[in-house]
Amino acid sequence: MRMAKPGSKLPSYFEALNDDFRYQLTCIGGFAPVYIAQEVSGNRFKISGGTPGMKVSWQIAGTRHDPYVRSHPPQVEVEKTGKDRGRYIHPKEYGVSETLAIDYEEHERMEAERENMRIQQEIMKAEQGRNQKNLSR
Repeated sequence: MRMAKPGSKLPSYFEALNDDFRYQLTCIGGFAPVYIAQEVSGNRFKISGGTPGMKVSWQIAGTRHDPYVRSHPPQVEVEKTGKDRGRYIHPKEYGVSETLAIDYEEHERMEAERENMRIQQEIMKAEQGRNQKNLSR
């Protein structure tokens, strides 16, 4: 939370990425009626009320509406199905084996392919080195 100043300014990207703003105000050091005198506009908003010098903690939340979120709307909860049940997206954070990760088998397959490609590249480099040596004789 940030401390409010008259005509508080938000980050330049805030209004470009968000809409449907929700405001939360809390007086510090005493009770006083405070309110949003001017809603977010031009990345600014205004708090009024209270007493002179009173601190007000504020939080503004908005609904993201940037291109990524429009293309990939957030889902609060997704039901796991089939082989994903009983598995974790982030097993380490839950203190369980990484073998319980949802994509563990795919990850292991890709790691094996990556290692195989690395070995093939090393073989090709060695062959090129031998060929260069033979050509220079």
